[in-house]
Amino acid sequence: TVRLSKKEERKEKSDALNEVNLTGQFLSVLSTLKMPFSLDLAVHNVGEDIHFYLAVPEEAVDFVSRQIQGIWPDAQVQPSDDYTIFNSQGTSKASYLKQKQNYALPTRTYAEAGLDTFLPILNNFSKVELTGEGVALQIIAKPAPASVAKTVGKMIYNLKKGAKLADLLVGKFVLPQKPKPGEAPEPVVIDDEGVKLLNQKIAKPVFSVNVRLVSSAMSPYRAEELLYNLTGSFNQFAAPLRNEFRPVEPRNPQK
Repeated sequence: TVRLSKKEERKEKSDALNEVNLTGQFLSVLSTLKMPFSLDLAVHNVGEDIHFYLAVPEEAVDFVSRQIQGIWPDAQVQPSDDYTIFNSQGTSKASYLKQKQNYALPTRTYAEAGLDTFLPILNNFSKVELTGEGVALQIIAKPAPASVAKTVGKMIYNLKKGAKLADLLVGKFVLPQKPKPGEAPEPVVIDDEGVKLLNQKIAKPVFSVNVRLVSSAMSPYRAEELLYNLTGSFNQFAAPLRNEFRPVEPRNPQK
């Protein structure tokens, strides 16, 4: 469990965007471990407190704990037992997130949005009833293989040769045709915005990620409502010429 004091109680106050930036620094540290990890955000089936959990391989616990306390000096890192959000007398709903387009295309970032993109997600956890309801967001991640950055780099190379981003995103490789003998070559049109977007994708560590969202309540309607609101908070990452997330329900969700 990772415990942070409330923002207004901290000795050194920082704005929300700086907090997101600090989290980005921490994720960069995790990428150096070359190990899988899990980040959980949950409200248990009893209680209203929002809990933050981080799971890493046992051999990395001490290192990661020191990194957390280095970035957030007021943080307390403590071992934790497993938790549950499930109401044994109720029902639960679950979904996971998929990217709508090719992974090479980034989503809208917090810097582009100019606001704290985590807050709309967090707000859903504050609306859970004291007893009988629970919500969890779990992010399971590991550093992406080197082939991912290599593939995106090749797409950038082809863009600079005149390929179209829309073609590359669907797996097509179409470059401008060479001129026939005696014909003047057509000028190469480079999609500068596409080059910028793909460079943005690989400018920071890339992870392979599973994002799971689960809710539990006394009635199917309420469980569905909690899950719908949580998944809806990820719509903010969509924007023109950007990727977006879409929720997918598992084939056999827990009842």
